Amino acid sequence: TKKHKEAYEMNGKARRAIGKTATYVTLVIIILLLNLPFLSMLGTALKPSKDAMTVELFPSNPTFENFVNIFTNTNFPRYLLNSFIVAIVAMVLCTVFAATAGYVIARKSTFFFRSYGVTLLLLQMFPTILLLLPLFLIFKNLGLVNTIYALIITYTAMNLPFSIWLVRSFFATIPTDLEEAARIDGCSQFKTFYKIILPLALPGLATVAIFTFVNSWNDYLMASLFLRSDDIYTLTVGLHSFINQHSFQWSNLMSASTVSVLPTVLFLVIAQKYLIQGLSAGATKG
Repeated sequence: TKKHKEAYEMNGKARRAIGKTATYVTLVIIILLLNLPFLSMLGTALKPSKDAMTVELFPSNPTFENFVNIFTNTNFPRYLLNSFIVAIVAMVLCTVFAATAGYVIARKSTFFFRSYGVTLLLLQMFPTILLLLPLFLIFKNLGLVNTIYALIITYTAMNLPFSIWLVRSFFATIPTDLEEAARIDGCSQFKTFYKIILPLALPGLATVAIFTFVNSWNDYLMASLFLRSDDIYTLTVGLHSFINQHSFQWSNLMSASTVSVLPTVLFLVIAQKYLIQGLSAGATKG
């Protein structure tokens, strides 16, 4: 009957609503558990120094004195600036080099360029730790140890194999007819590349930029090897200044760690659309 049909539909809607609610609640719980370390870090940063080791996750009377302290009484702003300089310069260089090299590899089908493309894949399997001693000796002979230039060169070189291979897959799917039509209209090869090809490969370039920035920002191994002076420390190395031989400045350390996480989180949130497009397209193209 009509009433039974309506009752069945209502029950079906109720079951679907309960199912969705249960799914959302489960996802929220999982997200909270996964982010518990970050929440604990943030809670400790908001606690007064004397209450840093209390068991409560968030203080009842949060304070921002720890954040003010690290910016006014420590060398943290310098660490932050150094990390920004290194990460941004490495990101720009890697993106530019990857775009030009990836385009050439995608358009040239000679044995040399095909072999070079395979070599890029092999380089990604090479353990980074084996490069530490050779890199240190090279930079020492060049006088680049204890300078941010060593980090910029290293981060650019380390991220290039993946970046070139990813961008190449985008260029390989762009029809050459577009370039031929542009040249017929009077565009030079460089102008064709800059005006037509690059905009079509924007998701791939954005993905390269994001990965290079995040990898450069979060690296500790290379920074701890090449940097020796406090005034050129990046964030990952500079955070150790809050750890003394006989004590830990937990409030300052957690405040500095919270601030150091925010740039990468904001960067990923802003550019996540391009990141998803780049990863999905890079996995299926080429």
